[in-house]
Amino acid sequence: MNINNFVYWVLITFASTLIVTVFLWFVAITNDVELARGSGVVLGKTEVVIKTNKEVKDTFDTLSTPKYFEPTILSIETIGIRNGQINPVSVTDEGAMEVPINPDYVGWYKAGPKVGEGGNLVLAGHYDWYYGQKGIFYDLSKLLVGDKVRIFDSVGRVHTYIVYETLYVKNQDEYAVKEAFRDTLNPELTLITCGGVWNSELETYDKRFLVKARLVE
Repeated sequence: MNINNFVYWVLITFASTLIVTVFLWFVAITNDVELARGSGVVLGKTEVVIKTNKEVKDTFDTLSTPKYFEPTILSIETIGIRNGQINPVSVTDEGAMEVPINPDYVGWYKAGPKVGEGGNLVLAGHYDWYYGQKGIFYDLSKLLVGDKVRIFDSVGRVHTYIVYETLYVKNQDEYAVKEAFRDTLNPELTLITCGGVWNSELETYDKRFLVKARLVE
């Protein structure tokens, strides 16, 4: 090989090396720009996002916030209630709480808290029905302080309440309404049914029986 050919190949090799070096430098710079723009790094076709501290905190707060769901099933084993269906109810045009359309159902006042949530969860059920048929809360007055009331929510979780008070109140009395729907800071439960003496003129009982309970688990 003569000197001219040798110089020629040296120059070709040097130029090729320079081109490759410049190309790799350009790719590195491009990746740095992408990192600055998108807060991520590009690996092939996959982008790995680097979250900021605020994004991580927001995600953690969302995941750690308690979730509450509607009550669906009532169980009070001491009075024979095991799979009482709970349906949401509202208020009538007169401002009274609606009652279940079936004597075996329980009505949940849906404007109040959900099961396990802070506040007074109110459930109402019939004492009796037409032609002497018993309602789901026929034996509610047999509950004693310390008895357990279990409620299943719509995702299958069980919430246990312990009875701490039972009482009769006059029907359509201002105190009765306040006591039944009294708001609380902690999760509590109020069960309501009819009681007392039947008033044939008004076609209702003259009292209401209330059971108050607190969430324990």
